Amino acid sequence: MAASALVTFSLCSTAGAAMTVDSTGDSGGCSLRSVIEAVEAGTSNGCGTVESPTTTINLPANTITLGPQLVVNHGSMAIVGDPSNPTGTVIKGGSDRVMEVKSAATVELVGLEITDGRTADAGAAPDIFTSIPVGNGGGILNHGSLVLEHALVTENQTGEGSLGANAPFKFRGGGGGSGGSGGGIYNDAGASLTVKQSTISKNLTGDGGNGGAGSPGEVPEVGHNAEGTGGGDGGPAG
Repeated sequence: MAASALVTFSLCSTAGAAMTVDSTGDSGGCSLRSVIEAVEAGTSNGCGTVESPTTTINLPANTITLGPQLVVNHGSMAIVGDPSNPTGTVIKGGSDRVMEVKSAATVELVGLEITDGRTADAGAAPDIFTSIPVGNGGGILNHGSLVLEHALVTENQTGEGSLGANAPFKFRGGGGGSGGSGGGIYNDAGASLTVKQSTISKNLTGDGGNGGAGSPGEVPEVGHNAEGTGGGDGGPAG
């Protein structure tokens, strides 16, 4: 299931050059991950100056490819590319979603693209009574305050629901789990999301998992489970 939104407001004002990312690497030096960690710690890390109340983090016109997701735990920061060309500055997911914003954090994403994030498929459930949760928010998972401005969130995806376990004798098959929700962005209950002159499109939510097989009938038939039991229900998509 794809979600699409285009909302227009005025451009927010961001502070002058404060912290600068000069690397497309995933860690170390003045990489985006290292600069976010420095801002949270209130240190420059040799990459600029931390501002109050909001620190601007300027990105190069390039593609930053991540390994694990970026996590912003606390504080206020504006991560800024080029508002006139959002596709020129790309933050690309690697093995996970692109970003998680915790409840104590305020993040502005300005003039950049968030793409290729994905939460993991759930796999097989361990028994017929259990389903495995799937992570929401293929591109961004927001628990705090998030602003998108002149941004593009595209081609992100959540994982597929867990596969229901096959039934033991005389039991019905286990139900499939739900796919993850919010292919592009998942905004948690109580979180704040503002979208300005941005596009959220071509994102997908994961399929629900297949239900497990029912148990077979008895052979030779003795009347207790002559016809076997039903398979489990498939899970809903995200």
